[in-house]
Amino acid sequence: MSVYTPIGYTFENYVVPPGEWGDPITVDDLRHTYLFGIELTSTTGVAVTDVQLRQMIRFALSRLEHELSIDLRKRIRKSQVTIDASTTPLVKAKYWKTGVDYTDLEDPYMFDGDTWSTGYGFCQLRHRPVISVDAALLRSAVDTTIINLVTDKWIRLEGAEGQVFAYPKWGSGSLAAGPFLGGFGEVISRYRGSYPQGMTFDYTSGYATSDDIPDVLREAVALLASIGTLGWVAGGMLPGVSSSSISLDGLSESQGSTQSSSSTYFGPRIKELQDAWKEWRKVNRYKLGPLPIAFI
Repeated sequence: MSVYTPIGYTFENYVVPPGEWGDPITVDDLRHTYLFGIELTSTTGVAVTDVQLRQMIRFALSRLEHELSIDLRKRIRKSQVTIDASTTPLVKAKYWKTGVDYTDLEDPYMFDGDTWSTGYGFCQLRHRPVISVDAALLRSAVDTTIINLVTDKWIRLEGAEGQVFAYPKWGSGSLAAGPFLGGFGEVISRYRGSYPQGMTFDYTSGYATSDDIPDVLREAVALLASIGTLGWVAGGMLPGVSSSSISLDGLSESQGSTQSSSSTYFGPRIKELQDAWKEWRKVNRYKLGPLPIAFI
């Protein structure tokens, strides 16, 4: 009789499938580690499937991304300019895998002449971390290309923060004394102010594979997936029931009911997980996500 071997990061045997991004935690991680000792089976004998657990992991990943305003899953973001210029239709998909051309459409960015007048260009991309900048165009107010920042070797990327700086590198064919010399003097002479849709970027954000996610983020995905799974399973098993017992000697059965949401099936475990998530959020939210700043 063969013995099933769980697969996951906690078992140190998970391998990302070729051509895919992978899973931040696996179904076996969730079932056998984070929900250890909990039987995910209803009173009618229907067991929770791996497909359902995998969806709960996706929900948890998405929630964490929104909570921290960062990308975890790899995304390829392309501008409409690139899509329109393509000679063949580009393949779009919700989740990246080999063969997908892009997952998200990226709107153009404002051109800020004051920023460029400092001697180099700068743009804060909307999503981070950034793996690579694949295309970047500085465009005029009448929507013509002034500089191709990638092919002209002007891109300086700070991937963790999603920040792009633009000024010539050695061998770019432009003077390395600033982006307003050489053939691009029209940038400073004609576009001193700001105008919308002056820059377009194609870039890849998130982490290259699920292996690259820091463990502190993997822990958060596991917490959120566990909370979501237990809340959903408990509500579908015996909603409003806090306990159930059967006495074989007296052949008697008893159930305890309550109106308290924290006293349902798995209530204590759910509260423990929620407390752990609150503590994680308090400690890590502003370390891993943007720090909100307000001025009065």
